[in-house]
Amino acid sequence: MSQYRSPGECEVCHCSIIKTAPQQRYCKLCAVLVKRRTRQAYKPRKKKQTITKQKLTMEQAMLEARKAHLTYGKYIAKIEGGVRFE
Repeated sequence: MSQYRSPGECEVCHCSIIKTAPQQRYCKLCAVLVKRRTRQAYKPRKKKQTITKQKLTMEQAMLEARKAHLTYGKYIAKIEGGVRFE
């Protein structure tokens, strides 16, 4: 017998196995299940959906700027950078 063919026990279901490698810890069925679990644990999670700002056309931005009594440039700076103008 080869040195790698030694008897052992599965760590999940505790059935007897014949190890084909020195580091083998699971039977074939449990190995598939453990691999699937570990893959799911490290799977990147989906990012939370963020609310996207509505894109304004230039005409809409100009109208909004007039309503706020600002110039177009000051209005854009205010909505994009958070700059306050008085």
